[in-house]
Amino acid sequence: MRCYLPLILHCLLSCDRVYCSADTPCPTSRSGSGCTTDVVDQTYCTADTDDCARRNIPDKAIKSSEKVNVPSSKTAPTNLKLVYFNGRGRAEVSRLILVAAGEQFEDVRLETFLPEDKAKTPFGQLPVLEIDGKMYAQSVAIATYLAREFGFYGETNLDALRIDEIVQLTQEIMNAAYTAYFYEPDENKQAELIRELQEKQFPRYLGYYEKLLKDSGTSYFVGNSLTLADLIVYDAVFSFLQRAYSIDGFPRVEALCQLVESLPNIQTYVAQREKTPF
Repeated sequence: MRCYLPLILHCLLSCDRVYCSADTPCPTSRSGSGCTTDVVDQTYCTADTDDCARRNIPDKAIKSSEKVNVPSSKTAPTNLKLVYFNGRGRAEVSRLILVAAGEQFEDVRLETFLPEDKAKTPFGQLPVLEIDGKMYAQSVAIATYLAREFGFYGETNLDALRIDEIVQLTQEIMNAAYTAYFYEPDENKQAELIRELQEKQFPRYLGYYEKLLKDSGTSYFVGNSLTLADLIVYDAVFSFLQRAYSIDGFPRVEALCQLVESLPNIQTYVAQREKTPF
C-alpha cells in the first residue's frame, strides 16, 4: 500500500499568510475565494501553547516518569457536538479520536458559515466543540482535550512531551508545504520551493517520523497503544492529497498508517466516510 505526505486543502487556501497565530485570524484573504480567513482556526500555525493551563500540576513535584495528573471531567461529557465544514480539515483528528474511543457525538457539517453564525462561536472560527451545551474553540485545544479525556495522551509527562513534540513537528512541515504549494505568488519561486520540499524536506521529516517509531520500540510513537501522535501523523499522511510524496521508503511510517486504519472503529469510519473536497 502507498501513502503520501499531503497538504491540508480546505478554506485555508483563501489565506495569503502561513504563520498565523492560532488565536488571530490571517488579516488578508484571496479575493473571490468565497471563504473568509477567520472562518478556520490556524491549527498548524502555532507551536506555543500554555500546557500548564490545561494540566493540574500538584504542589509536590512529580518525576517525569510518573503518571501525569491530567484532569478529566468528574463525569464524562454526555453530549458532544463537533461543528465544522463538510470536510476533514481541522476537525478530522478530533473526529478520529472520538471514533477510536467509541464515543457517540453529533458530527455537524456546515455548508455555509455566515456572519450571524460566526457571532455564535467564541472566536468566529471553526471547528468548535460543544460539551453539554457549552462551546469551545481552537482545533488543537479540542483535540488535546479529547485525547486526554479518552485516554490517547500517554501515561506520563514524558509521554505527553513526545506527543507534543510530534504534533509540533507535523506543524512545521505543514507550514512549509502551505508556503510552497498555496501561498507563493511567484511561479518560479514556487517551483523552487516545491522542489526543495520534495528533494529535501519531505524525506527529512518522514525520516524523523521513521526514527521516532524505531526508537519507540513498538508499532506506535508512544508506548503500546494509540495516542494523539499516531492519529495526527496518520491524518497528515493518509487523509489528504496523497500525491505530494511517496512514503514507500519509510516502512515504519507506512506500517503505522496501515495499523491506525486497521483499527476496527477507524476502519469502519473510513469505509463509510463521505468523499469531500478537503
